[in-house]
Amino acid sequence: MPSSTPAPSVVLVHGAWADASSGARMVPLLQRAGVPVKPQAVADVILDAMRAVQG
Repeated sequence: MPSSTPAPSVVLVHGAWADASSGARMVPLLQRAGVPVKPQAVADVILDAMRAVQG
């Protein structure tokens, strides 16, 4: 990504019968593209993370 373009915000949300490991293949791809990724495992933590996103 060009340095003048801010990185997009990405929130990976797992399904009801999965956990944060379901995004294990996507996380490295996003990180190599320069996107900061913080997978979350618990719904309350996900909501807090989404509220903190500024993009």
